[in-house]
Amino acid sequence: MNMELRQWYFGDEKSLINLYDNFDRSCCEYAYPEPGMCDESRANFMIRHYVDMGYDGDGYARAIVVDGKVVGHIEYRKRFDIYNADCDVEIILLPEVCGRGVGSEAVRRMMENAFCMHNYECMYATMLDTNISARRMVEKAGMKYCGIDDSGECIFQGKPCTRVVYGIRRQRKEIKNAGVELKQWEACDIDALAKIFETVDGRFDDIPNPILRSRRARSIEEIESWDEKKRQIQMLYCMREYVDLWNVLERQDDDIYRAIVNNGEIVGLISVSMQNGNRSIDGLLGYMIMQEFCGRGIATKAVKLMLDEAFSQRNLHRISAWVYKPNEASSRVLEKNGFCLEGIQKDAILCEGNPTDHLLYGLLRSDFFNFNN
Repeated sequence: MNMELRQWYFGDEKSLINLYDNFDRSCCEYAYPEPGMCDESRANFMIRHYVDMGYDGDGYARAIVVDGKVVGHIEYRKRFDIYNADCDVEIILLPEVCGRGVGSEAVRRMMENAFCMHNYECMYATMLDTNISARRMVEKAGMKYCGIDDSGECIFQGKPCTRVVYGIRRQRKEIKNAGVELKQWEACDIDALAKIFETVDGRFDDIPNPILRSRRARSIEEIESWDEKKRQIQMLYCMREYVDLWNVLERQDDDIYRAIVNNGEIVGLISVSMQNGNRSIDGLLGYMIMQEFCGRGIATKAVKLMLDEAFSQRNLHRISAWVYKPNEASSRVLEKNGFCLEGIQKDAILCEGNPTDHLLYGLLRSDFFNFNN
């Protein structure tokens, strides 16, 4: 058996009509054209749509061909959820090729395409729990059971039904002893970003609660009244908004935000924010490291990498950083990278409820390059 996935062509109208008229609908709830309702005009329109999907970023569609005959259709589309980095796959097959491994092989090949070409993080498949053959097909392709889809009511053939979800995550190359590096934030990183905000040492952090800042809640008390699942979901939505904003700013040659990666794991956040007007020559450095990774030299290396990137990519004359006086570890990180203490604001900021000094550190572009030569 020779199977291939190829683009739909104008001229495939009769094959598409045959597929719509004859594929097994016994466990399929989706509103494909009813048998006998798809004519050549409708088929031509659908083929045009399948071709366009590959160009407008909406998804990717292919005809499944076995021994020269079109026997099925498979497509994936972006999954519009919190991450917006995943896709959903759908497949229909003629009965003559069911049970021959065609479906599982087609799904597997589309996985490779989704992960390698479109850089999706996960692929999902949703089906009726009674569709045993479809569940076996995606399991053979490597997908795992994820749970019940409770996003909406499911009625099939006049009766309430249950949808189940299967999924698979893109395998990432394992990194060992890679040290510290910086990477641009992606939608699939929002879980790690949420963990940073939740575990960073709050004594030296004056960043407001992301959920409050986004106005998703009016008070800390309201957030605490939510159940854990709701808090997690709302936090992830906030993180997604942050990542989207940071990437927009970068495309505008504005602020630079990076994930701090240690041996392949995201452990912190670092940024240089651009200022306005007469202060546009001065960038403002900020960073957060999860407490469990503090004291390992990670922040020192990350600051060095960010300074090199910021001075290279932005027309900055200097970079500043503010530190709470009790945060001696942060002061040492800056001093190890050539920063000098330039000023002290006496009792200017609260630390654990008490006024404390706010320290201003600065580093000129020329001093940075001299310091690292």
